[in-house]
Amino acid sequence: MPHSCSPDYEYDLGHIGLTRNPQDQEIDYKGLRQEFIAWLQSKGLNKYYAKGLVSSLDKHVKDKRIKEAMDIVNIIANVTSGKHELIPALHALLNFAKLKGFDRAWIEALKEAIPKREIGVDLKIPSEDDVVRSLRIVEKVDLLRHRVAFNLALDSGLRLTETVKLIDSFKADAVEKAEGFYVACAGMFRKSKVAYYGFFTEYTMRLLTQLSEEEKKRLTDKNAGKYVQKLAGVVRCKYLRKFAFDKMIELGVPESVADFIEGRTPKTIGAKHYMILLRQAKQYYPKYAEQVIQLRRKAGLLTT
Repeated sequence: MPHSCSPDYEYDLGHIGLTRNPQDQEIDYKGLRQEFIAWLQSKGLNKYYAKGLVSSLDKHVKDKRIKEAMDIVNIIANVTSGKHELIPALHALLNFAKLKGFDRAWIEALKEAIPKREIGVDLKIPSEDDVVRSLRIVEKVDLLRHRVAFNLALDSGLRLTETVKLIDSFKADAVEKAEGFYVACAGMFRKSKVAYYGFFTEYTMRLLTQLSEEEKKRLTDKNAGKYVQKLAGVVRCKYLRKFAFDKMIELGVPESVADFIEGRTPKTIGAKHYMILLRQAKQYYPKYAEQVIQLRRKAGLLTT
């Protein structure tokens, strides 16, 4: 990304002069790299995201040692392309250093040298016309696996990562058939025994059953996301998730139930509350499913 006269970041340098280094500590990224990678893996992050953090540090930090806040300022100042990736990478490295026993106050002071990215809340929500247009375009896609991923993301409101995970583990005989829709276990929340589910329509169930094991193996959240991005006029999956949630709320689905349907249930939820939410999700999902069916009819994908 070319250097811009209108920066995307703002610095808070008020504490840099006060950043003292207790016991002459220094963060040696090169020496910590392997443990840092293991730590990222233990957190269950998306593997592509974790790889991106490491790649950014490999490129911009390399064998530099961080002793004071100005070291971080200088690292960032020398970057003309890739700051959007470097900012979270530096935060992750400092959090890991804190875990390794570096002075917490010193680490927090170092963080003050990392520019704050100006992030606005992404309020973009696709319209029904946007979704109908996207359905028509996706229907013409030759690769079935990408048609399945798009339609399942629209039906379920799941993140693309969970959508792909559900497709990969899909077994028709393990799917629960309800009144006009289907429910399948999409996975387990990290570090818990709590499952989250994918809710989808008859149309998507038919597509899923047509998908070969070979095609499942070729689908990843990375290539699925990139494929959709290349289709002009098609709503990206993260916005399908926003559309689904917004539409459910509009249809009177309680927010807690809409969250459950989209896999946002708190990991510490009690068993009784969990079962209540699952029951309510099955009760309310048909409202949204009917809306999706109507959109497919408008797109000419369904005649009845």
